[in-house]
Amino acid sequence: ESVRLLNAALVNGYSIVTYQRPLKAHDGLDKPIFTNRSQPIVWAVGPLNSKSEVSYHSITSKGDIFLDFGRPPKWNCPIPESDATADASNTGEVSSFHESSSSKVRAPAQRTTEAPGPVYKTPPPPSPAPTNGAWEIPPIQ
Repeated sequence: ESVRLLNAALVNGYSIVTYQRPLKAHDGLDKPIFTNRSQPIVWAVGPLNSKSEVSYHSITSKGDIFLDFGRPPKWNCPIPESDATADASNTGEVSSFHESSSSKVRAPAQRTTEAPGPVYKTPPPPSPAPTNGAWEIPPIQ
């Protein structure tokens, strides 16, 4: 009830969802959002079952991921593999997404001579949210 969808889009193979909720937790299952330091997040993506519920998370985070919710807005999503390869051939620099216990999410660009990493299958676009009770999120049982 305290979450409000602001925008949803598919850009360069990335599902982008912009939502709003109060920084202070209003629900027993919510955690406060800090603006003075990085904090860990957990995410997962999965297909919907016949009841339009997520029943299996096929894509999940594989390490500690920290976000700084108090930083100024800036596009810092990793570059898709095809774009990264093209950029590397032009500039010799590759940016990488960083999952660790560090408070930084994106590592700085650096020169590399290694072969490109594995190509990952693009996740399917998100299914449209049902209009009937779309934002009623039940607690985890």
